[in-house]
Amino acid sequence: MSLGTLNESIVHPRDVFRPAIALNAYAIVLMHNHPSGDPMPSEPDRSITAEISDGAALLRIKFLDHVIVAGGTKYFSFKEAGALQNPWRRGKKTKTKAKKSDRKRETLSNVQAILALGKRSPLRRNTQAFWKS
Repeated sequence: MSLGTLNESIVHPRDVFRPAIALNAYAIVLMHNHPSGDPMPSEPDRSITAEISDGAALLRIKFLDHVIVAGGTKYFSFKEAGALQNPWRRGKKTKTKAKKSDRKRETLSNVQAILALGKRSPLRRNTQAFWKS
């Protein structure tokens, strides 16, 4: 977790992967908010997504998605937009391609599940405990 300033949050790949490695995570999802109400990713959002994707491939941790929430039901999903390449599949052809509507439905249900967990999430508690130690 990263606490940002008024208009940005500094995040480094090592800070993302430290708890994932410590908790022996199989996969990760990045999520952050845009208080402005505009869910479209900025250039730094795109840049950190690429860095995290490369790091995940190196560590063999699946990078499932990077979701930007902008209040209400507005969000942007890199996976849904097709902007998140699965590094484990580079150079391999997939037999079937998921429809955009299926990806959107899956992403929305994942976002709703994550938000529903809120402070009761065991991952959140474990991550907070990790950072306090």
